[in-house]
Amino acid sequence: MQVQKALYSVPNRFIGNTMDIRIDRSTVRMNLGMELVKTHPRKAPGQRSTDVNDFPPGKAAWALRDVDAVLRAAGARGNRVGEYAARLVEGPLPWLKLRQAYGLLRLWERYGEGRVNALCARALGFGVLDVRRIEGMRQGREAGRR
Repeated sequence: MQVQKALYSVPNRFIGNTMDIRIDRSTVRMNLGMELVKTHPRKAPGQRSTDVNDFPPGKAAWALRDVDAVLRAAGARGNRVGEYAARLVEGPLPWLKLRQAYGLLRLWERYGEGRVNALCARALGFGVLDVRRIEGMRQGREAGRR
């Protein structure tokens, strides 16, 4: 929710509701009718106050760009997917590759463990660390079967 050009989180179940906002020098209070929904420390314009408990279950790690949570999720989807994700985000700036890691997880959801683990193994064998190229490898393999 935006209040005086600063952003504040609200619990997921209250999104879309019109709230009454009370501001003082140090606090922003959000009410729905007579119910106090959330209290945040006041932030300057352009800043944000985010409470991880406000996100839907299982979404906080993605929203906060938690590299370790992405690696755990990838590892749970197969050894090669986990290894590929770890290689993808290794280095001094791992969050720069998080979108590709999210894409890898989406590939797994779309095509399943067997296919994506095999593609990751193949890509690692060639030293390919680009999820778009894995998608291309999958499409090429599917075209070869037709």
